[in-house]
Amino acid sequence: MKNLIVFQLLVFCFCGVNGQDIKEPDFTYQVNYLKKDGELGKKLESQIPKAKHAAYSFTYKYEVPEPKSNVRFSDSRPSFVVNMNDNSKDIEGIIYIFKIESKRNSRKGQYKSRNLAGDDSYVPFIFERYGKKSYKITVSEDLEKGEYIIIIAKEDVGKANLFGID
Repeated sequence: MKNLIVFQLLVFCFCGVNGQDIKEPDFTYQVNYLKKDGELGKKLESQIPKAKHAAYSFTYKYEVPEPKSNVRFSDSRPSFVVNMNDNSKDIEGIIYIFKIESKRNSRKGQYKSRNLAGDDSYVPFIFERYGKKSYKITVSEDLEKGEYIIIIAKEDVGKANLFGID
């Protein structure tokens, strides 16, 4: 009888843990920091940058106000959760992370949507599915102190997600 009760208790505990849904960002294209304990953390700063695209070029230049992000981390290899509304696609070439320059009243940078080789501002990362509609992205090299931008390069997404490393 004791064995039956212990077995039922274990089954109940197992079902309770596996029945929990993973917490994902609330909105499509929202990016949140993922804490080391697996809990969803701060939402990144979100801005609509001034963007310029040179004709016949794959280079995009962008600028956002304020010299520093109000979202700061000390973790040199952070992980983030990006809600893409569907996680059935390969996001390589859709999401980019770049180091950007802090100027007096703004942050500025540029990225090339093709041929990232030799672009020292590009931050490499790995990604995997997370929950039902998101991706977990983890920076694969230590980040230097400074300002960073996550760009979701889709035609209908005009915002940038920003953070800083202290």
